[in-house]
Amino acid sequence: MMTKPQICFNCPLYNEPLVPYEGEGKIYIVGMCPSHEEVKQGRPFVGRSGQLLRKILKLFDLENDVRIANVCKCFVEAG
Repeated sequence: MMTKPQICFNCPLYNEPLVPYEGEGKIYIVGMCPSHEEVKQGRPFVGRSGQLLRKILKLFDLENDVRIANVCKCFVEAG
């Protein structure tokens, strides 16, 4: 049985940043893994949660002060 690191290391997506981080600020916001929509658009936090996050950042004038990324490079199916 393969461990998770071995599975990821053998994955063809291992060396490809599917959804790169976005932004150049000193505040780092990190999600768990990209959704299907994030992978499709190549941007982090573009779904409903991301839209809410961006509204809150804009409300506090922080949208230019953050970097947004996910801890995992690819979408992980449940189960």
